[in-house]
Amino acid sequence: MDSAQLYDADIPIVCWNPLTASLSSVLESRLPAHSILVCSGMSQSSLQSVLGKQASAVDHIASDPHRAIQAVRILQADPTSPSAIQRYQDEFLGSNVSSITRIIKERMTPIAPTLSSFSSLQLRSALATIQDALAASMASARTSQDSLDKAYLDISRLRERIEKVQAHAPVEILQHRGPTPDDKLQNTVRASLTESAKFFGGVLEYMTWSKLFFKVDAVSNLMGDKVAARWCTDLEKDVCIPHLHKTWLTCRS
Repeated sequence: MDSAQLYDADIPIVCWNPLTASLSSVLESRLPAHSILVCSGMSQSSLQSVLGKQASAVDHIASDPHRAIQAVRILQADPTSPSAIQRYQDEFLGSNVSSITRIIKERMTPIAPTLSSFSSLQLRSALATIQDALAASMASARTSQDSLDKAYLDISRLRERIEKVQAHAPVEILQHRGPTPDDKLQNTVRASLTESAKFFGGVLEYMTWSKLFFKVDAVSNLMGDKVAARWCTDLEKDVCIPHLHKTWLTCRS
């Protein structure tokens, strides 16, 4: 359905067959406010119940244009036959096409004595177009508001997760238990520093003044290599990188 052509029409008429198109597809096409929805294959009361609360959105008529065309063909085939005339009347009245004509006449009724029927029709179409533009703007504003509300909720949830991570990260990262369940929590940083201090205590004990005297130029390189190789290396490998990755996954989920 080309909605652009409907909005260009002074009297948009949309024919809907429930057997070939769903009601939702028709209503989702955003029919202009001054449209006439013509439904074939059901009565007016059935159409009213199907449309429900959306029945007042546009003028809706249960009509069967094909039945009206068939009535005209019957009369053209034998215009002087009383039975043909009777069948024409029955078929044409049953098609309810006259209701469409009635609405079109109402649309072309002059709004004021100084306005012609065509000018009144154009004025009604312009007012309906303005109404549709306002309705579309309101719908867009509601959509934007819904998006903002959703973003606000997402930000609130993310802040809650960050607060939880900030509350648990120091405990999870800086403390650990020993190899047995009965071991108490230990400070990982303090334990790593203690272990490194023990190692470098042995290194410093080995590097006596007599040995340093002959290796003055190599002291800096020797200590730099030892620091890079043994100073709190377990913190980066076993604590920092795994917990940073875990925190990143928690914030993303």
